[in-house]
Amino acid sequence: AREKNLSPRGEKRQTRGLLGAGARRSVMTGPTKVAKVAAKAASGGMASKFMRWVNSEAGPKTTHFWGPIANWGFVVAGLNDTVTKEPGTISPKMTSVLCVYSALFMRFAWVIQPRNQILFACHFCNECVQLNQLRRWGTWAYLEEQDQKEARKQAETDATIATSK
Repeated sequence: AREKNLSPRGEKRQTRGLLGAGARRSVMTGPTKVAKVAAKAASGGMASKFMRWVNSEAGPKTTHFWGPIANWGFVVAGLNDTVTKEPGTISPKMTSVLCVYSALFMRFAWVIQPRNQILFACHFCNECVQLNQLRRWGTWAYLEEQDQKEARKQAETDATIATSK
């Protein structure tokens, strides 16, 4: 059975107030919709989410943000080298070191708390770019070696023909 002093939502009503003991007035004791909306507006809604991010441990006021932003330079430089440089100019040792570096920092970015997703994304992209550079260098080195073998074989054939005449 429903109690006399409960609202339809089950909240207790205030039955005595400023109007005196005999007057009945339906006033909710919990926060009303207006109060909830006012509290949400005072907290800022979307603006507060942005400000929470700005002031967070990984926001733009920290090195957890600007470090990864600076590391995007590796990705941009690697992409630039892919487009503008010949594969023969690629240093396989340095490219391998950059691959290991990015792999280690991807793990670091994943393990630290809070996770640094910007750092992880940066090093993931750098890993892809550097592996592509290694692929380009490997293909070039293999084809260069094949060309040298053919040139030696051709030179031996030419020398054999010249001595037989």
